[in-house]
Amino acid sequence: MSKRLISMLLIVAMLCSILLTSCDVLKSDLPSADKSPTADKSDNDAQTLRILKSDAKLTQEQQLSRIKAEYLIANGGYSDSDPIVAIITLPGDSLMDRFISTNALGSVSDYVYSEEGRAVQDAIFDEQRALVDELGAKGLISDVVYSYSTIMNGIAVNTTYGDFKKISEMNNVSLTILSDTFNRPEAIEGTDASGIVNPVDVYPTGIFNSSSAVSASGERFTGKHTAVAVLDSGFDCEHTVFQNKPAGELLITQQLVSSVLANTNALKLDKSLELMDVYYSDKIPFVFDYADKDKNVNPYDSEHGTHVAGIIGGLDDTITGIAVDTQLVLMKVFPDLDEGGKTEDILAALEDAVLLGVDAINMSLGSSCGFSREADSDAINAVYDKINESGISLITAASNSYSSAYGGEGGNTNKVTNPDSATVGSPSTYPGALSVASISGTKSKYIVANDSQIIFFTESNDISGDPNDFFGELNVGNGDGQVQSMTFEYVTIPGVGMKANYAAFSKDELKGKIALVRRGENTFEDKALQAKLAGAAACIIYNNVEGDILMSMGKSDHIPTISISKEDGEVLSKTPRGKITLTFQNQAGPFMSDFSSWGPTPDLKLKPEITAHGGNILSSVPGGGYDELSG
Repeated sequence: MSKRLISMLLIVAMLCSILLTSCDVLKSDLPSADKSPTADKSDNDAQTLRILKSDAKLTQEQQLSRIKAEYLIANGGYSDSDPIVAIITLPGDSLMDRFISTNALGSVSDYVYSEEGRAVQDAIFDEQRALVDELGAKGLISDVVYSYSTIMNGIAVNTTYGDFKKISEMNNVSLTILSDTFNRPEAIEGTDASGIVNPVDVYPTGIFNSSSAVSASGERFTGKHTAVAVLDSGFDCEHTVFQNKPAGELLITQQLVSSVLANTNALKLDKSLELMDVYYSDKIPFVFDYADKDKNVNPYDSEHGTHVAGIIGGLDDTITGIAVDTQLVLMKVFPDLDEGGKTEDILAALEDAVLLGVDAINMSLGSSCGFSREADSDAINAVYDKINESGISLITAASNSYSSAYGGEGGNTNKVTNPDSATVGSPSTYPGALSVASISGTKSKYIVANDSQIIFFTESNDISGDPNDFFGELNVGNGDGQVQSMTFEYVTIPGVGMKANYAAFSKDELKGKIALVRRGENTFEDKALQAKLAGAAACIIYNNVEGDILMSMGKSDHIPTISISKEDGEVLSKTPRGKITLTFQNQAGPFMSDFSSWGPTPDLKLKPEITAHGGNILSSVPGGGYDELSG
């Protein structure tokens, strides 16, 4: 949500085929790569730490992009001796190229196993073998990582940047692509949605309620006879949300998996794989870890994949997913320990998803800095274009990099005076991908000042970084013992809410009231503490610049505290005293998520195309639990 999250469930059929033995045969006689580093590791670690410290307020994507840019600038680009993974495409058609150009009947999957498709595959194998033999004889590669034959006619190889440039000049090579690293999905903590009035066709969990989606005959769309491939950070397959057996005829059966297993990249990466290693259940008919090259898809340190899969097709007493009868093909493409996903692993997973004949592919991943060379972007663009042309929709997250105007003087989003946002990440920027932004799954609370002024506010965070609950702390809600509405008197505190600013007030003058305090000089925690010591029941801090305040209260013994905008605060502070009403039913929205990225792209296209509920969503997390995340 990952920091991803949650773009999902548009039906796709992306079909690929992998050569059975090319990688294994071609690797055997090739020399080993020189793995020696090009720079002292301690220097690199120190450089990375310096960048992370200086960019502590940036998102994960922005930090990784900065590190990558700093390295390339410091070294004048890649050094010739730098080891890299390169994807080499050949002039001959891929299976998908041939399927599209011949207007073949049926699906790409049908074509792959047809007599003509097998003949095309054999020709691709011969072409790739000849190229690998030549590259090996010239010492330009150390080994073959993957071979692709459906979405592209190409191979992924280990080489050096210097040899990569030589390979690019060969006549029997069409394109060369530097493998890129995509950031792991990053979830953003949300606020507790329990008890929120159900907004616009979502369950209380914030997940979209698809029960109103029906066919012309009145039958509900529940995902029967469909399958969704989820490329993400790992999955807890034992969670109760994945134990329901899909209703209706299964799209992916044990017999189907058994028939295609020999052709998969998964079996090439782990030759000991058997059917029951990958066929977890009728609900989860295929699992594999392409990043770590094994059958264990359990996440090490990420909730995102389990959270997303639960939203897509989970079902238990707590969660109702969007398509409860769909099957889930779970593909881990991010290694453990916070490393990024590699282009070659993602392409391998996509090919296997296609072999299985899935209907949808969800990719909550991205790279805010894009590819190292524009040519690489163009080449991968062509792959997604072919997928799109063959009738496949590839669903990708727009990214969680906020708007480029976030925190600026004009507010947190771009306007006509500063229109260039351009924070949406690849691959969702590609024409062949459908980019999905995030809208909140819950409505936003607001307060009413002096009977007429509507004010939206930002919750403060506790010492753990979790949002507080201003209404709940003041006993306003729909729970037992709570009241639906309450009115307080507010008092405008002079200065910036330091201890000396309360000297003019008599004892108990602020008791039970709300202190209105301006931002500046002392910490947010101190402002709330001084208001508490003066007897105030709550504290509202208004900004002294444009934009929202994201503030922490630190210690847990604070009084209820929120922040509001400069504009709203200045209106309230014009009167020494006034009244503020908190009513549980005063909720509006849902609104677009502030963290959600949007275009334009470098070629001035607008992205994303659609939005889905991705803010404050309660779903499954590893260990059998549930958590509310956004992304």
